[in-house]
Amino acid sequence: MGDYSVAYVTFDTAKLRSAVSIAENGRAGEVRFLGEIENTEAATVKLVQKLASRYRSLTFCYEAGPTGYELYRLIKRLGHDCLVAAPSLIPRKAGDRVKTNRRDALSLAKLLRAGKPRPGDQSKRLCDPTPYRISRQFFPCVRGASHRHLQRVFARFSA
Repeated sequence: MGDYSVAYVTFDTAKLRSAVSIAENGRAGEVRFLGEIENTEAATVKLVQKLASRYRSLTFCYEAGPTGYELYRLIKRLGHDCLVAAPSLIPRKAGDRVKTNRRDALSLAKLLRAGKPRPGDQSKRLCDPTPYRISRQFFPCVRGASHRHLQRVFARFSA
């Protein structure tokens, strides 16, 4: 086991190759691009085992896309945490038009270390239908934007 305890590993997956980056825990932790690996099970297992020998805890994340959930299932089978981030929920700078695998993997690693693309967040969790029923029960004539405002108020105070 190495000197570090926690690392966040991100993939930017494509059909043939995956870009891999890693962010070490803490504000001063280094964020670096590890390189590209073949998008095969053997290459992924080799990378995960190599990183598991250096770090006590690994959290993996990749952006959902056309490659499916095979990577998620593989990492879970190897005994590590894995998150799949929705592309629409990953913040982008206005005017940032250049899209490269390396840049996407590095930015996703920074966000993962900061705790941003986590499913189950208060803001993006599965909604409880109770606030909807309460607002319709007590305010049946409210429609449109006012109804959505009431839903948000009830959701905020019911959690």
